[in-house]
Formats: sequence, C-alpha cells, structure tokens
Amino acid sequence: MMTVAEFIAFADAQPSQRFELLAGAPVAMAPATYRHQKICTNIDRALGPRLAGRGCEAMRELGLARSQDDDFLPQPDVTVRCGPAKETGRWFDDPVVVIEVLSPSTMADDRGYKFKQYQTFPTLRHLVLVYQSEMRVEHWSRAETGEWSEGPGVLHEALDVLALPAVGVELPLSVVYEGLSLT
Repeated sequence: MMTVAEFIAFADAQPSQRFELLAGAPVAMAPATYRHQKICTNIDRALGPRLAGRGCEAMRELGLARSQDDDFLPQPDVTVRCGPAKETGRWFDDPVVVIEVLSPSTMADDRGYKFKQYQTFPTLRHLVLVYQSEMRVEHWSRAETGEWSEGPGVLHEALDVLALPAVGVELPLSVVYEGLSLT
C-alpha cells in the first residue's frame, strides 16, 4: 500500500501516464475523450470569472490529499478551493467544490469509493457528478451540521442551474454542456 509521498515518486517516474492513488494503489487514468474535456473546459472557463474577487480559484487535474501519509490522492476534473494559495506541489487538502465528469470506465469508482472519500474532507461543501452522454448533473451539499444531502434533485434541463452557494456561484447547465449535442 502506497502513501501520497510514495505515490508522487512513482508517478513522477512515469511522466507519460497519469495516475490516481485509490486505497493505496496506483490506478492508471485513461486519456480523456473530447466530450469529457469539453465539459471540463466549459466548467473551468465558466467558474473563472464567477469566482473572481471571491478569494477562490478553480483547479484542474490537481490532486487532493489529507496528508503525505494518506493513501488517497484522486485527481478530480475540476476543484474549487478558497483562501490563500497553498503551494503544496501536486496536491492540496482544502477543496470546497469537487466536480467529477463521469466516464464509463471510472463511474463505479467516482460514484462509490471516491465519493465516500471526498466526503471526509472537512472543507468540502459541494460534490458534483456530471454525465457526458446526457444532460444530467447530480449535486450533493454538506450542511453546517456536517450532514450530506442531495441538492434539489437531478438537474437535466438546459435552463436548470447548478447552485454552489459555498462559493457564491451558479452555473446554468446550458453553459456546462455548451457546444455538445446530447441525446
């Protein structure tokens, strides 16, 4: 079983392949599809100006870990963190929003193991799963009490809005899926 520190050394030795650390094991990440990248880019570009002046920033493909000794270092598709910049190198420990764009090959991990692990980050307030093949976004929020609940249900219309009040941002699904034809 690898720690984050051991994993980073392992990943650095294989620069042509991307990996995540899940339950202490390195897991190779498949190259992203056009649809996956388009959705990630749409979200990242939309978040930038909406976060400006709020002390928060959107990050792409940077790992999350609770410590160097942790056995979990995923690379969410888009993450929002707030506060002074932390130069930790390859990962940070204070996500406020995690957005995963689901792929058929990773959906089980994204909805299962990773989903449960993300919820253990004390700073995390919003966890969002975005589907590629259909206009569908699932959103979970953490209340002040620490309890997690699914937001207003599944969003699936172009006019539906993904509200992320912890960072003061709203994203219409039309922006998330801009430029894509959906079935």
